[in-house]
Amino acid sequence: MALLLLQRYPHISYTIVDVPPASEVSKKFLQGKFNVREIAPPDLAKEKDIDVFYTSSVLSELDMEKVRYYFSCIGKSGRYFYLKDWKKGHHLNDLPFLYGFFLRLVNKMSVLVFGKPSSWARARIDSYRISEQTYPKLGWQELLRWDCEAVTGYSPSKHPQGGESGFFEVVYKIR
Repeated sequence: MALLLLQRYPHISYTIVDVPPASEVSKKFLQGKFNVREIAPPDLAKEKDIDVFYTSSVLSELDMEKVRYYFSCIGKSGRYFYLKDWKKGHHLNDLPFLYGFFLRLVNKMSVLVFGKPSSWARARIDSYRISEQTYPKLGWQELLRWDCEAVTGYSPSKHPQGGESGFFEVVYKIR
């Protein structure tokens, strides 16, 4: 997405907010051709007056504390925010360790004994995932929202263009 934006609007400045090694790969790929810089996530709080924040399939991988941090920074310095992510996240970072261990153990045992995961354990694990409904609500103006597919290199082949369903997109006007 960065490459597409920068090819179309080469005069804009683009800031990568990520952790190594992903940030280094992005910066190396884009730098020299465009006005690109990189900052670490803790430095995002120092940023001022950013036109657009963009994130795709990232926030559902983080725990809620980090998601709240990003939303706070975006709210303080951003004008618009584009978010595309899983309707239901795939990571269990907020699951208490012992409880998560127990649920995973039940799931593995169920697969060994019955050949399928435990629906009881799966429901409890799912309740801890970051989802469309669990993102912070900050009173930003929602300009658009829709369910969509994402086409990735990891997408299952059962979708016509290799897309994965279960995503949503939303654009907010912050100020």
